[in-house]
Amino acid sequence: MSSSADRDPNEFADERDKIAEERDALAQMLDEVAATRDVKAIGRDVRASGRDRTTSTTTGGVDAGFADRFLSAGDRDSAAGDRADSFDDRRRAASEREKATAARQQAADARGAARAAAERSEATAAALRADVVSGATLGQAQGRLMQRYDVTADGALEMLNELADRQRVELAEIAERVARLGVDD
Repeated sequence: MSSSADRDPNEFADERDKIAEERDALAQMLDEVAATRDVKAIGRDVRASGRDRTTSTTTGGVDAGFADRFLSAGDRDSAAGDRADSFDDRRRAASEREKATAARQQAADARGAARAAAERSEATAAALRADVVSGATLGQAQGRLMQRYDVTADGALEMLNELADRQRVELAEIAERVARLGVDD
């Protein structure tokens, strides 16, 4: 099993984006459930209000409106329960959205880290290419000096260093000039 450090950062970012989408879908579903509960609560309140309007009449010592008022209280209790459940659903939806936002941030961070690593890798490769070119140019300049003045490689390098010091430029620049233009007497 590979560790997360061995994984492609873009793969990780894609997974985080997918998780964020799933969490958003869950939050949307919870919002829809909450809205349905709100509608039910309103309906129960309306029904309870209708029952509350039933007048209290007494027929033979029995309160005829008692049953409606009793049912009205039950409807109001159910409506309150629906509202509490709706509130919980909306709170969970908000929590899922926060988690989705965190997952998206992780995805963005992973992509940023991948870009930074690619840029560092490219800079390192460019520096290595420059070193190779510089080394090849230095070798060519040494070869010209060795051929022209019949000196060793160390002697040619010493000549290049002295010339660079006298002209107050980098050794690579002197080597490039000698390699490109050759050597005058």
